[in-house]
Amino acid sequence: MFKLIKILNSGVNVAEPMLFKKDKASVFAIGTPVKLEGGKLVNVDATTAPTHIITEEGASGESVYAHEITSDMIFETVVTEDPSALSVGDAVTLEIENGAAIAVSATTEGGSAKIYDLAGAREIGDSVYVRF
Repeated sequence: MFKLIKILNSGVNVAEPMLFKKDKASVFAIGTPVKLEGGKLVNVDATTAPTHIITEEGASGESVYAHEITSDMIFETVVTEDPSALSVGDAVTLEIENGAAIAVSATTEGGSAKIYDLAGAREIGDSVYVRF
């Protein structure tokens, strides 16, 4: 899950959600990074930069609320690999589970999530802050 915690140079940390189309069979969890493709929101792969974050849990039907990702947004998530070799500014790949991005890895080759703050992360499962 990717949780918006800060919008740089802004007094708010809440993005404005909009209603987007999706495939009826797709079910997204809140905080899932996705991309807008062909007019619909779809899951991203490990190296693709997302364009939106889902803001409603388990939406059924043909639409879902999400907010657009901008470069000034900072997200909190967990790292699924040993973060000891990571540095601020490293671009890491997304961790994919059941087709959806759930966290970040410590793999820097082809990464789309840029480490903004390691927040003292030393072990697998620790939180880090990223931006896209």
